[in-house]
Amino acid sequence: MLSFVFVFVSMGQAFAKESEPLEFNPEKAALLILHYQNDIVHPDGKIASYYAQRIADAGNIKNTKAVLDACRKKGIPVIHVRFALRPGAPEVSEKPGPLFSAFTKAGVLLDGTWGAEIIDELKPIGNEPVVTHASKNGFYGTDLDILLHSKGITDVMIAGIATARYVVLATTLSASDHQYYPIVLKDCCNDASDELHNWVIENVLSYIAIISDSKEITQKINEKN
Repeated sequence: MLSFVFVFVSMGQAFAKESEPLEFNPEKAALLILHYQNDIVHPDGKIASYYAQRIADAGNIKNTKAVLDACRKKGIPVIHVRFALRPGAPEVSEKPGPLFSAFTKAGVLLDGTWGAEIIDELKPIGNEPVVTHASKNGFYGTDLDILLHSKGITDVMIAGIATARYVVLATTLSASDHQYYPIVLKDCCNDASDELHNWVIENVLSYIAIISDSKEITQKINEKN
């Protein structure tokens, strides 16, 4: 039985690694920008010490802005997803797990504060929807799926902080379960270390999503009439 499971898993991994290259349909695409918020990304943010310098060194904001500008120019929908807790954190249970316990103790990402706002470089314009949630998954407890379905979206480009812990991973898993075509833009994402970022892309996300980058996807977007 164990040998059968091993063979089955190995075959599944081999199949996933031989998956087709990017087949991007800009007519049915949308860009999701996840958790590019001041507390997380800005050097003055309350928990940005984990990410701010790494994001600056990797050019993640610049890369994401390039994709964002291309989408706006070509009329491709953009949806911003942010994490926020109401004053008093009523979304957090009496006995939360480590992550939510840490958030409430640190008083981070509180709705109505500068820390919970999206950074200026990527700030929403016009009628771009902003989805607010209190979870690790952009789909959980939100109308994100409704927004995507209402526009007939199939191809979901994903940029966000953080890759593994947790929103990019959780949202990509959910996008796959919702039968979207997830495209993770690896140079528009980051995490607390290269090892963590690269490991989750290579060993998890590459099996459930197409892995692309800002240069490739921007070129595809610019080919749109």
